Formats: sequence, structure tokens, C-alpha cells
Amino acid sequence: MNRTKLKLFIISIILCFFWLLLVSLVWFRGGSGSDELVSSKSILSIKVPNKIVDSPFVVSISLIHPSPRVQFYDQDVSISIANGHERSELRNRTSLDTFQITIIPDPEEGSSRVQVTIIVAAKVLPSGKGEEIVSARVTYQATNVIAMLVTNLSFTQSRTWPDLNMISDGGRAAQLIFYGEMSSIREINAIRANSSRVVLFDDVSELWDLFPSGFDPEAPNQFSTWKRCKFCYQHMCRFWFVQFNTRPIMDGIELVMRVDTDSGFLSQWTDLFDEMQREDADYMYNI
Repeated sequence: MNRTKLKLFIISIILCFFWLLLVSLVWFRGGSGSDELVSSKSILSIKVPNKIVDSPFVVSISLIHPSPRVQFYDQDVSISIANGHERSELRNRTSLDTFQITIIPDPEEGSSRVQVTIIVAAKVLPSGKGEEIVSARVTYQATNVIAMLVTNLSFTQSRTWPDLNMISDGGRAAQLIFYGEMSSIREINAIRANSSRVVLFDDVSELWDLFPSGFDPEAPNQFSTWKRCKFCYQHMCRFWFVQFNTRPIMDGIELVMRVDTDSGFLSQWTDLFDEMQREDADYMYNI
């Protein structure tokens, strides 16, 4: 009888162990039904969204086991982000042991998808000698974009952008800039730093040397306009009607709102992307 009880006791211990292991996997890896992923060590925890579509996303950084000997102040926390940047003005402390940061993904030129890596290092002793590092990775995919076509990014920076904050979508749609001349990383970073949205870039300069079959751009008396470059207007028309949707950067994109760089918004707009989805619409014009 004692042996039977001992066996039952051992079996119950084993079952409890596997149950706790299963719960831990669901908690720390997000689980199939979870909206968040948790990366954790003994002191630090990072909580990130399980799926990121469109908008900048919020990351929660927390202490797991607060104690008087553990410091957890902003100045004791080092955050590095690969393929993204933090909107520091939106950093928010939700409790003594948790604060939130807002991250805007930075996809590479020509792509609407990127894996963002967040690495957090924190001092865990009053002396500052102890440090713990936790990292997390999330994948971002833009699905809604506000698209523009510009001659070059330098020219664009010298002009006033349309205020995309007038579009009431919560900033979830990315800003997609097709540009027609080679540009520098400095120009790309400057535009990203001044935008509250994810900004995508695609160099389409090679299209400016392509012409329809049978068309000779060097032939005399060919109609052209020289506002910015020869045949720029014709290239623009052809791009929006024929070429833009074949660009690799459009993979994964579902809705596109075209905006000219010299456009202006006189009042706040509704969320047109939400309206298109509600109406199951394919095309909207003359707003």
C-alpha cells in the first residue's frame, strides 16, 4: 500500500512538472492564442506584440522580481534597436517596475517588411556592477501605405510635406516614398526622424530611362515638359498607371493612398483605410 502511494506521489510530481513547463512555454513564447511575446530572464522582461501590421508598436520593459537592492530607473536602462528607432517623447512609465517605449520600424530601402531587434541592458545592483541583458525580435509588415513619387529626396526635404497627421488612422499606415534619383542614407534618416509614421523608400530611378516600345525619346518634335526633367510628367503618368504595383516593395501591401507632394489637407480626414475595408471597396477617388 505504501509503495502504491509512493508511486502515485511520484507520478503527481512528474505531472505537475510538465504542467508548469507547458504554462511557462505559453507565457514566455506567447502561445498560439496570445497577442504578445515575452522574452525574460531572472530580473528583466520584455513584452512585445505577437503580430505587427502597419502601426508603430509598443514594448513593455519590466522587473520580474522587484527588490530594494535592484535599481530600475530610466538612467540605468540601456536600449538598442536594430532596424527601428524609438519615439522618445512617447516613453511612458506605467508603474514603478514597468515602462513602455514606442518603436517605429525602419525597413531597408525597397522592402515593406523587416525584423526589428530590441536589446535591453539594465543595472541590477546599487553598485552598478551587475547587469542583465534581454533581447526580443518582432517582424513588421506594412499593409496600408500613403504613397508619393518625388524627383529626389533633397528636393522633397526643401518643400513642406503634406501633413499626414490630418489622416485619422492613428498613424498605422506607412508612408511610402518612390524617388527618382539616387539619395543618401543621411537624407533617408532625416525624413524618418521627422515622421511619426513608418517610412518606406524605393529607388525607381531606373524607370526614368525606360520608354514604351516604338518610342524614340531622341527624335525631334517629341512632346515633353521640362518642369523638373525631360518627360518627367509622362514618366509620372506611366508609373502610377503601369509600373508602381509591380515593384517588389508592394509585396504584402493591400491598400494604397496616393498623395502628391504639393497636396494639402484643409481639415481632418476620416480613416479612409478603415472605410475601404468596411465597404470592401477596390477604388476610391475624388474625396
